[in-house]
Amino acid sequence: MEQSRRNTAPLTQANESWCRNLATRKSYGIYAVARSSTNRKPSDVVQSKPSSRRVAPPKGVRSNSFDPIVAKACGVVLRELRLQQGVAQDAFALLAGIDRSYYGKLERGERQPSLSILLKCASAFSQPAGTVVAAIERQLKRKATTDKGPKVARE
Repeated sequence: MEQSRRNTAPLTQANESWCRNLATRKSYGIYAVARSSTNRKPSDVVQSKPSSRRVAPPKGVRSNSFDPIVAKACGVVLRELRLQQGVAQDAFALLAGIDRSYYGKLERGERQPSLSILLKCASAFSQPAGTVVAAIERQLKRKATTDKGPKVARE
């Protein structure tokens, strides 16, 4: 009998300790976080800064880097270069390592290519990327000069 009392004594001490710890825990949903039982000086405790929360922009207002004029000029140049080589759209997209439908959207001016896409296209055209970018700039200048001309009302 005495031996069973010895076995239960540490168990009850552990239970009492656990219950005391449970009373000092703060609950966060299904989780419980134990407070530290060490005595700290106020100078030892480091105050954490409040988290900076990102504020969502107002509805309907978004940052947009898409420029339809540049996208259209880029598409015209890509199509001209592809047709000069006499390659179909899907074959060229496969050659450049670009999704076929995405390349079609590039040529139609519905998407604006990233630098990596331009580099892939230039490599598939066997031309330096600077040549492709220069051709896009020339197309933009042509578009700007044709848009500035006097508009004549047609009857």
